[in-house]
Amino acid sequence: QISDLITALVKLLRSTINREGFFIPLGRELENVRNYICIQNAVYKGNVDFRIEIPEKLLDYRVPNFILQPLVENAVLHGLETKVDGGVVHVAVRGTEQKIVAVVKDNGQGFPEETLVQLRQAMECYDREGTIPDDGHGIGFLNVYRRLRLFYGTAAEFTVESRAGEGTEITMVLPAGGR
Repeated sequence: QISDLITALVKLLRSTINREGFFIPLGRELENVRNYICIQNAVYKGNVDFRIEIPEKLLDYRVPNFILQPLVENAVLHGLETKVDGGVVHVAVRGTEQKIVAVVKDNGQGFPEETLVQLRQAMECYDREGTIPDDGHGIGFLNVYRRLRLFYGTAAEFTVESRAGEGTEITMVLPAGGR
């Protein structure tokens, strides 16, 4: 188990110094997610159920590096940190000729409406002014949002839904052409 953990950590660290450019195959991004999951399974002793659903035909679709993994990390660290048993993180990706839709959902603690409003305001601020207020909240989440805007402009959609005590769901819609 220690060997698997070290291997996952090394692979995850190597992917941060990616030499392929900004875009990688979705299959490789899912490797990043799986390596992160391996590490978290050791930390949480398997108490978190990770589910990944993606059709094989989408594995070659190119996406920005570290576009899903930070959202899974947020789900674990913020959504499930207080959940003792029954934590679930679900990653589902589907696609058409026009778009790919990726959803990261957890059944964790969610966050209150005021936090959701603050995150949405930070996203709007970035769209308006090109900067994100640094209030120490949602750093990983907002970095993913900023990168989507940089790579896709307004052609990408990014939404977040959350309810305190029920969990969080983040949806990204990316335009086709990332192959």
